[in-house]
Amino acid sequence: MLPAVQAAREAARRHRDRHGALPTVRELQSLADVSRGTAGDALKQLRDTPQQAATGLHLVPDEPETRTQQ
Repeated sequence: MLPAVQAAREAARRHRDRHGALPTVRELQSLADVSRGTAGDALKQLRDTPQQAATGLHLVPDEPETRTQQ
């Protein structure tokens, strides 16, 4: 992978971790100091790759109708 694309992807991931969403192409151009095309390619790659959950935990509702009757 090209170093510029890799740097752009890392900058986009950091932005997503801090702000909860990927940056725009223009924001990523500025953050990673890359061209518009490189920023666009990096964002496309990240959007095409499913984001893994931070943990394996999930919420389970504690409602009476979900409990088994004893």
